[in-house]
Amino acid sequence: MQMRNQMLNQSGKLTFTIKGKNYTIKTSLVKTKYNEYVIAGGLIGEDNTLTLIVPKIEAGNYTMSGNKQQAILVFNQTPFIINNGSITIKPNGSKIEGSFKGKYYPPNGKGKFSTEAEGEISGTFSDLSLL
Repeated sequence: MQMRNQMLNQSGKLTFTIKGKNYTIKTSLVKTKYNEYVIAGGLIGEDNTLTLIVPKIEAGNYTMSGNKQQAILVFNQTPFIINNGSITIKPNGSKIEGSFKGKYYPPNGKGKFSTEAEGEISGTFSDLSLL
């Protein structure tokens, strides 16, 4: 419950564009027990959430490709994976900002995700500090 309250009080935001429309959601930055960093936009149960996973929060460009799920989108309560793209991290003083872009893949109805992209997604995140 404490983590949820911290996430609700974060000033970070994530704006993304999908299907020609822009969406903005509250965002937080969390370090996992696997020493990865999760940029978590929105909360479970909301119509739209987006999670980006990066190995570190140092300046750089991180590729999203292959079988490792590095980005998960829930859009209008439907899950998608995001792949074939990149995440760019830019530290800005004590805060983190950056951008991402990639293709999103819908569920295939067989417990996995399609190999055919449904479309492209891009966005930015800003004003993040580690919880």
